[in-house]
Amino acid sequence: MAERPAHRCTTRHAQAIYPFVTGGGLGGRGVFIGRDSGGGAFCYDPWVLYGDGTLDDPNAIVLGKLGQGK
Repeated sequence: MAERPAHRCTTRHAQAIYPFVTGGGLGGRGVFIGRDSGGGAFCYDPWVLYGDGTLDDPNAIVLGKLGQGK
């Protein structure tokens, strides 16, 4: 079987191929919490989101196994 030539593209092109991993998120304002499943930064500030009307009940819950550093 003949080897296929490599293809290079930018992340702008790749987001068209995989639209399900390129969500807009909540924006970049707020405290950096960590990375999302797509590798992007996840920032959260309930007061900013409440003021923007994105969030109408700013509560949060953190779940995880015991001893995993929540």
